[in-house]
Amino acid sequence: MNIVFKRSLLALGLLSPLMTHAQTKEYRLKGEFKNVPPHTKVYIAVPAGFDTTVENGRENVTEKILLDSTDVKDGRFVLQGKISDPTYAYLALVPVADRTKIDRKTIYLEPGDITITSEGGLSTATFLGSGLNDDFVIAGMAEQQYSRASDSINGKYADDADIIRARQTLDQWFNGFKGDFVRQRPASYFSLLFVRDLLGQNLIRPREAASMYEKINDDYKHTKVGLALKTNIEQLLLVENGMPAPDFTCQDINGKAVSLSDYRGKHVLLEFWASWCTPCRAESPNLIAAYQKYKDAGFTILSVSLDQEGDREKWLKAIEKDGTGAWTHVTELKRFKGKVPKLYAVHSIPFNFLIDPSGKIVAKNLRGEALGATLQKIL
Repeated sequence: MNIVFKRSLLALGLLSPLMTHAQTKEYRLKGEFKNVPPHTKVYIAVPAGFDTTVENGRENVTEKILLDSTDVKDGRFVLQGKISDPTYAYLALVPVADRTKIDRKTIYLEPGDITITSEGGLSTATFLGSGLNDDFVIAGMAEQQYSRASDSINGKYADDADIIRARQTLDQWFNGFKGDFVRQRPASYFSLLFVRDLLGQNLIRPREAASMYEKINDDYKHTKVGLALKTNIEQLLLVENGMPAPDFTCQDINGKAVSLSDYRGKHVLLEFWASWCTPCRAESPNLIAAYQKYKDAGFTILSVSLDQEGDREKWLKAIEKDGTGAWTHVTELKRFKGKVPKLYAVHSIPFNFLIDPSGKIVAKNLRGEALGATLQKIL
């Protein structure tokens, strides 16, 4: 028998499954169903990390799934296993007499006892001992609304500008939902995920994220995603405006060691980019204009490329093609795994930091006209 579990965008994207780690705890899912056909089996599929293989130089990541099943007897069943952190799972009720009538539902598991009850099938099921699933319903409904609206945009608008505006409006609504959810359910595991998401998009400041994080349920703070978010917030607080910019040393295009501290006494824009990043390359004219206008006023740029090993030539060609060779370029050729992006908690590009002559961060993420306007005020 082939049971097909369909994943939502919520499960695939924002709520991606967590990699398992050493500390695991037992979950116990108890079902109490009325009006279930006789001789019904229940199946559960639980994510269990990933397998990584390399084929023809390309890295392929495959999700591992643990499948378990048991019989439903007098409307009752018990499924149990071990998980490290809260994770979604796929549940299915399958009548043996007619296996085409499969009743499916995506649920959330967390360590401890969860009781799922229903007068009918999975669609009307309720959960006891797991507010996580109540929150999942709310978050899932919003995600489905977002997904449907997103799928319809290209068919609704012909003009690219209209499509962009529609997507911006839709994203604004969904991000507003996330913020409202966090404020209304501050202790929820989904609030933890939403804080991570909003912070990653620079829609909330690190101090605001830290305040939100403190209200999360302690059990969720100690999950893998909770600990990673805590580390990220702490790193971001170290590179807030007014903080001393962490020093580092990298090699330039000629293999010469260059340190950020070499630029003391100047205003320097620390620019994170990559040859493969289209939005980064689109900023090149703005950078060139700012450099040409303010270079004699004590302003310069230090560009840090997040290209990867093997892409050195692409990096050098991008500098030449964009005409940005007037200032210094450095790289570790390690993408986001390099020490410099980690030091500055850079998880997306383009991103930059404006550093004053004393070595303190005075502004961040200056794009387009904002860079010129800021430099005009300062210089």
